[in-house]
Amino acid sequence: MSNKIQGSLKIMSLPDVLQWIGLAQKTGSLIFEKDKEKKVLFFRKGAVIGANSNNPKDKVGEILIRMEKITREELDQGLIKQKETGDLIGDILLARGYLTTKDFITALESQATQIIYDLFTWKEGEFIFQERLPAARTIPISIKVDFILMEGMRRIDEWQRIKEAFPSLDIILALEEQIPEEEEDGDLKAMRNLVNGKNTILDICDQSPLNDFETCNDLYNLFHNGKITKKGVRSPHEITDDDDVKRLLSRGKAFYQKGRFADAIPFFERIMKIQPENKEADRFLTRAITAVQNELLKTLGVSQRRIRDRQGIPHGRRQGLERRGGFCPLPD
Repeated sequence: MSNKIQGSLKIMSLPDVLQWIGLAQKTGSLIFEKDKEKKVLFFRKGAVIGANSNNPKDKVGEILIRMEKITREELDQGLIKQKETGDLIGDILLARGYLTTKDFITALESQATQIIYDLFTWKEGEFIFQERLPAARTIPISIKVDFILMEGMRRIDEWQRIKEAFPSLDIILALEEQIPEEEEDGDLKAMRNLVNGKNTILDICDQSPLNDFETCNDLYNLFHNGKITKKGVRSPHEITDDDDVKRLLSRGKAFYQKGRFADAIPFFERIMKIQPENKEADRFLTRAITAVQNELLKTLGVSQRRIRDRQGIPHGRRQGLERRGGFCPLPD
């Protein structure tokens, strides 16, 4: 096989691509694109040394918050500083003493594996391996491909189990009424406000601070243990009232005005599903997408001029999840 490969995941699977890079001890960037979604894996001598994605939940700052290593306020302060200096957010958080180097390494490893494991669910998409890397980050990581392959296949099995329990994103989940609040475990406490008898699985994934796999896995465990139940299925044509649109617009604009463009996007996307003709939401969504796109390109060290109009970020949480075949794109 040549030093540079490109192709389709329909023809060459992700495990095959990773095995080639690992066995050949390649150094470079492996770029995946599908629709407007983009993920990049970085390798040095066959090991993963980092990853990036235009999915807001894949950002290292969000992962640090989920790990409870920094607060939302600390991240916001770091992002403001980043806009002023152009420094990497991790370097800023470390310099301010908001977290330790050990915690940051853990977050970077989590970010890389989260992005890779999501790629295991892709049935289709284009990829290209280039023997070049962006500027080295301050804190390097190294993850062996063999470990990634084993864990990735395990997660595919997990997604299949979840899909069998929840075949539709429009299933509405509710708490079992007989469970006293004092008897709730950690997963149930974390999901109590989201599993309210009104939210669908899609709604819960939209609002959960966890990534999609973690959220759906928690929901599956709660359902399997009899702590939550299926209340029904929402019609995909059901329209939310204007009050919900106003609430979503208000929250999205609040994030946008704080410079938290990635956090704003899901709110504007949700409005566009409810009211496709909403010009205000469409305008803010376009601006937020552009801002996140520019941020990603800056992080990757790529010239905006060279790839203008060729990048984007995921448009629609439903599309992102449904590409998993209703959670998991496994062969029939």
